[in-house]
Amino acid sequence: MKRLALATALCCGAHWAVLPAFAADTSGDVVKIATSHFPPYFIDPKNAHSEANRSYQPGFLQEGIEAVFALAGMKTQFQYLPLARAENFVQIGKFDCISPVRAKPTNDYTLSYSSPLPGGPVVLMGRAGTGHRITRVSQLENYHIGTVLGDQAVTALMNDTVLKNTDATRTNSLNLQKLVNRRIDYIIIDYAVALKLITDDFPQYADKVEPVYPPLAYQSIYLACNAKTSINRNLIERFNDALKHAQENGLLNTIATRYGLDDLSTEEATPETLQ
Repeated sequence: MKRLALATALCCGAHWAVLPAFAADTSGDVVKIATSHFPPYFIDPKNAHSEANRSYQPGFLQEGIEAVFALAGMKTQFQYLPLARAENFVQIGKFDCISPVRAKPTNDYTLSYSSPLPGGPVVLMGRAGTGHRITRVSQLENYHIGTVLGDQAVTALMNDTVLKNTDATRTNSLNLQKLVNRRIDYIIIDYAVALKLITDDFPQYADKVEPVYPPLAYQSIYLACNAKTSINRNLIERFNDALKHAQENGLLNTIATRYGLDDLSTEEATPETLQ
């Protein structure tokens, strides 16, 4: 299983290139997708950092989802919102789909879920030099944990009897600031997201925060679509068929490499030490 090996690629920069054109006919339906700023997977243009030698890039999974739907002959339209609001809008049918989604609940009959998309390890991030070693989930009960509203990574990992003292905010950026300012003890965050935010937005935090080893989990990311809207009949099936093709021909790997995300995986696991 691959470990926390994303730092070099993200800190040293990835090679940015233009996505090749697809021959598929995209003159049909437009899939409206609600998303949230979740770099390097989804990058809101309003929060993006552009440099003289590279233009804005929308994020690994936004590019990937666009490419997969293009193979299926469909166009996409992304709207950036706070994650909890995006989730609500998809539930009521204002948008067709949402991503990123971490958990894939077995009792959700409103949304249909795609095959797994690559994601990074979910970690506890703490202040550097704290010295805490978390070997059991129950150890988190006495700490103040920062989470993001609407992030299913938390509910997928632990139940409410363990995480009694959580502080949910709208963004991972706010959580990082609260962590450094000692308003919370840890945050739960995708490791690739933490590295990207520190590299681009908070370089002054590089020596102030660190991940706790081992990771809490390795989780896939999903595209979830409202099964009740007319456009979504067989939408997930069409997406999954095109996704399989994109995985077999190396398209997703090519996009991931451009973002320095070669270590991502669809493997899901929780370390036995955290059971």
